[in-house]
Amino acid sequence: MKSFPSSRLILGVLVFGVTTVVHAETEIQVQSWPSSAEGFAQFNAELTARDEENLLNFPGAKLLQTEGVAAGQESMIADGTAGVWVGTGRMHLPDGKATRIVYYLGRPRLIREIRVLTSNSDSRTNQDYEIRLARSVANSKSWSNFPAEPTFTSGNKVIGPNQGPCISSIVNAKGSGNISEERYDLIEFLVNPTYRANAGSPARTNLAKRGWCTLVELQVLADPEDPQLFDSPAGRQAWMAEIERRRKEAEAARARAEEEALACPHFLYQGL
Repeated sequence: MKSFPSSRLILGVLVFGVTTVVHAETEIQVQSWPSSAEGFAQFNAELTARDEENLLNFPGAKLLQTEGVAAGQESMIADGTAGVWVGTGRMHLPDGKATRIVYYLGRPRLIREIRVLTSNSDSRTNQDYEIRLARSVANSKSWSNFPAEPTFTSGNKVIGPNQGPCISSIVNAKGSGNISEERYDLIEFLVNPTYRANAGSPARTNLAKRGWCTLVELQVLADPEDPQLFDSPAGRQAWMAEIERRRKEAEAARARAEEEALACPHFLYQGL
């Protein structure tokens, strides 16, 4: 487990309305694994290894809005586990239209990396998305006015391995540092459907003809050197204890799901 630095308290206030955020030169890195239970286990290990850095779960963070995530699946967006290979743990985002997910990060924060995680045995694992960053404005009552142009996209073409687990990461192009020199507290994901859209297809086109995408997790990773990452040493210790509790809970849930899948093989979504 990484050792995050402690800090003195610097208060952030929950206010609404937005201004855009300036970002550094970035690039997208794509990781993929074999389309198998073994590959999925490696993918899950990579997911859980970075879970403690995920600002979507930090104190004060809130899921503000979802459009397209099925009722009851909102908790999967940042639950710290991939679930079961071609089974539970995947969010079946809808056919033909983008899914919108909006988070408030609790207070303006520095961001090291943004990751989108998907997994399926076919092109539902591919990725085509837009991300918008914003910072709330004092004394405003609206938080939905994100900039028209995306801050980041997955590129001009659909990305992914066409089958198997996949992680795309928006990182600083210099190989180190944050993706933005500014702090922000609002983030919007628009995730497009990808079934029948192979890697290399034009991005964000013919959405009405595409089937669902299988989102597993979203991760917005903290700058571990940020002196404002925690309110105090006690806050840091409480957070690390909470992460350990969540990790054990997620592992227990995954083990139960695997036992159920072995007991009832038809439970898995074979071929999907």
